[in-house]
Amino acid sequence: VALKANPGATMIMSGNMFVTSAYYYGIQADGAGANISNNANVNVTTSGDDANGVYASNSGLINLNNVNIATSGATYAQGLIAEDNGIINVAGDTIIKTTGSSATEKWKGNEGVASGSGATVTLNTADIRTTGNYSTGIVGFGGTVTASGKTRIDTRGQYADGVLAAAGGNIALSSEASVYAYGANSAAIRLANLANVTPNQVTITNGVLSASQANTIEANGGVSNVTLNDIATTAASGRLLINVDNGTNLANSGFHDATKLVPNPAMLTLTANDNS
Repeated sequence: VALKANPGATMIMSGNMFVTSAYYYGIQADGAGANISNNANVNVTTSGDDANGVYASNSGLINLNNVNIATSGATYAQGLIAEDNGIINVAGDTIIKTTGSSATEKWKGNEGVASGSGATVTLNTADIRTTGNYSTGIVGFGGTVTASGKTRIDTRGQYADGVLAAAGGNIALSSEASVYAYGANSAAIRLANLANVTPNQVTITNGVLSASQANTIEANGGVSNVTLNDIATTAASGRLLINVDNGTNLANSGFHDATKLVPNPAMLTLTANDNS
């Protein structure tokens, strides 16, 4: 790791930072009491497998102002990730680009932002771009990701969803949120859950949902709640606007005429306000 705080260690830095790491994390706060903060501009570049850009794990805490992250690696080279009650806060601008993923299965790609069990990632404005397969833009896997400012997500690889909430994940993009998924089998929003697990929560406000080669919204198992406010969205040619596996409640959704459903075990409660 280029820069790491272990349990109980605090690192407070000022001024612009340039962090480069090959084959491992750029910045990591690992363990209770591990704390890294910087109030200026942070640039992180990593290369190789398992080379996350910024990583908070096991209750570690990272506070940044403006951050620019570039990762490249065949697998597991995520941009910004918090796991196991880790916390990452970015007060200013977040720019993330991940490239190089040759992953052949989900959870091994180079996601832009990811929040695992009990973890929290809080962003202001965010520009997140991924090019590799299985490289989703934002993942909430039992964790929470929020962005209060303008957000753009752009994914180009196969099976690279724009937003993925799973295992009780919570994702809220609350201002000018545009999600573009261009690759094959890449939904703008994908929801996956198990029975008797806390429902996924996804809220997206004032923006666009677009999937070029997949159904725009996919719900695959369990229960999920989605709220869309002032969202423009269309289904690609030959695709569905919403594909839900079963037990669907679309009351007051505004999507009745454009929606087709495929039976399987899932439930989606969708609230849509002033959408077109």
